[in-house]
Amino acid sequence: MIQYRQCHLHKPSERGHISRVSWLPTQFPARGGGKKVKLRVGSVVDLKEEDGSWSTDWEILSCGEPKDEAPDWRALVKGHRKNTGDSIKRGQ
Repeated sequence: MIQYRQCHLHKPSERGHISRVSWLPTQFPARGGGKKVKLRVGSVVDLKEEDGSWSTDWEILSCGEPKDEAPDWRALVKGHRKNTGDSIKRGQ
């Protein structure tokens, strides 16, 4: 079973740095592919974007505890909106 950890990542940019929080598998492919390494604070990883391109040089600042599955955020947001009434169309 693949376990995941929520990681806080950052990388340098022209305007300072970019931060991101992502759920990553605990055994993550090493830079350039090949063997897998354990996620550690200070490691630098490359992330595959939704369009299939690679975003490089993300440094791991912190990692949460391992979980058996990454949360399905779309389902959680949909459920929250339904429970709070945010999903009701305006004017109804």
